[in-house]
Amino acid sequence: MLATSAFAATTTYTAHLSGPAEAVPVFSPGYGVSTIVIDDVANTLQLTTSFSWLLGQTAAAHIHAGTDEPLLGAVGVAVPANGFPPGVSAGTYSATFNLLDATTYTVAYWDDAGATGEGARDSLISDLNTGRAYFNIHTDLYPGGEIRGFYIPSPVPEPGTYAMLAIGLAGVGFVARRQRKQEEVA
Repeated sequence: MLATSAFAATTTYTAHLSGPAEAVPVFSPGYGVSTIVIDDVANTLQLTTSFSWLLGQTAAAHIHAGTDEPLLGAVGVAVPANGFPPGVSAGTYSATFNLLDATTYTVAYWDDAGATGEGARDSLISDLNTGRAYFNIHTDLYPGGEIRGFYIPSPVPEPGTYAMLAIGLAGVGFVARRQRKQEEVA
């Protein structure tokens, strides 16, 4: 039960990055997967991205948020991926950001969200939950972005799933205990 409450504090979002997913489609073999884990107790965003087969060399990468339509359009940068590996065509990146810190966001996103940590955090989480946030990687060959993908919330098991798991585990334990007792008697 303690593990269940620990899971309740995190939400995971995944984006599959490709050239055709760019606002102006790019015919690149590049591919990537970007994952965000939001911890609403620690107020952190953990960003992990793996990518490969880019035609150009990486120049920048970031989270964009606040598109007008879910899973469509383009919008300004919300969270720069500071420290993203430059000048490579494949690699990985991982960083953790404080959702309440102004330096996590661009000035424009921070100001549009009310210039408060809570406002920026809530705005970003809303954009993630509604499919209005994406990650893209810019290269020297494609300065507007070579690959991108919109974040989608990962499925969360319903509370009934945890109850069924608990019942199932209890049943397995009961059967195992009963078999041990029968073996002791025999």
